[in-house]
Amino acid sequence: MSQLAANITSPVGRVVMGNLYKANDKDADGKPLVVKSGPNAGQPRIQYFFALAIPKNPGETHWAQTAWGKQIFAVGSQAFPNAAQSPAFAWKIEDGDSAIPNKKGRKPCDTEGFAGNWILKFSSGFAPKIYRVEGSGYVPETTPDYVKPGYFVEVNFTVDGNGSQQQPGVYVNPNIVMFRAYGPEIISGPDVTACGFGQSPLPAGASTVPLASVDNGFSAPTLPAMPGAPAPTPAPTIPVIPNTQFAGIVTPPPPPPGNWAGNAYALPGGRCGPSFGGMACTGNTCCSSAGYCGGTPGCNDPWCASGGYGVNGGVYDGVRPGTSNCPAPPPPPPPGCGRC
Repeated sequence: MSQLAANITSPVGRVVMGNLYKANDKDADGKPLVVKSGPNAGQPRIQYFFALAIPKNPGETHWAQTAWGKQIFAVGSQAFPNAAQSPAFAWKIEDGDSAIPNKKGRKPCDTEGFAGNWILKFSSGFAPKIYRVEGSGYVPETTPDYVKPGYFVEVNFTVDGNGSQQQPGVYVNPNIVMFRAYGPEIISGPDVTACGFGQSPLPAGASTVPLASVDNGFSAPTLPAMPGAPAPTPAPTIPVIPNTQFAGIVTPPPPPPGNWAGNAYALPGGRCGPSFGGMACTGNTCCSSAGYCGGTPGCNDPWCASGGYGVNGGVYDGVRPGTSNCPAPPPPPPPGCGRC
C-alpha cells in the first residue's frame, strides 16, 4: 500500500454483480488468473469480485462529483498524473446508464440493477469480512451466502494506484461489507420462464410418474443347468436372535409439519422469525427479535413475552404461547456481613 492510498466507506448500494463468497480462478475472458509481478509471477491466484450499484444524486453527471468519487479520483490522479486523463484508465467505476457496449457487446443500461446508478467494482485475493447490525452494535455474519446479489450493503474499502505503466489504474479492495437490507435477488444466467420449456409433446414411452419396473427387452435369458451338475445346496437358515439391549426402545414419531401457527421448523442451530422465512423454534422455545431460538421450554419465558404471545408473534413449537408463566427467580439474599 502506497502513501497515496485512501480508506473510504461507500453509501448504501445494491450488490448487482459477482459473489462475496466464491472466488474466481479465471478472468472475464476465461483465462487462468496468475500473479503478474514479483517473485511469484506466473503462479495461479484467485480473486473475489463484486459490484455495487450506488444511486445517483440529482444533478450528478460524473462519479467524481460524489463524496466517495472525489477521493478515488484524487488517488488515481496523484498516482498517474498524465495517464489518469486517458479514457482507458482503469477507474473500476461504470456509468449504469451508459448505452456504450463493452468488448463483449453488453450495454450497462441493459444490465439488471445498473440504470440510475454508479457501478463501483471491488476485487481482492481475500474474501471480505461481512457484518450486520444487531441492536446497537455490529456482529460478524458467517452464514454462507447470507448476502446475495440484489441485497443492500455498505462497503469499507481501500483505493490505491495499481503501479502498472502498461495498464494504469486503481485498485479498489473491499475490507468490510456491512449488510443493511434485503432486496429482490438477482439471478444470473437465462430466465427459466423465457426458455419455452414444456411446449413440445412427450415421446412414446415417456411417463410423468416413476415406473415400478421396466421391461426393456434386454433381460438376460435363463441358462439351462449343465448335464450331470448337482442341484445347488440351499443356503442355511440363520436364526434371528433378538437383542434384549434394545428392548422397550420405541422409535419416536416424526415431528409435525409445523407449529400451531403453521410455520415450518427451523433446522438445529438455524435462524427463526419473519426475517428468516418465518421459521419456528422447537421445544416450546420462542424466537427472539434478533432471530434466535431461546427461552425456557414449556412456559411463557420473558424471552417470549413481547406483545403477549411472544416475540415475532409467538412463533414456537407446542401450544399457543401465554398459557403458563415461568416461575419467578429466587429473591436475592438479604444484606449481611459480606464474608460470613
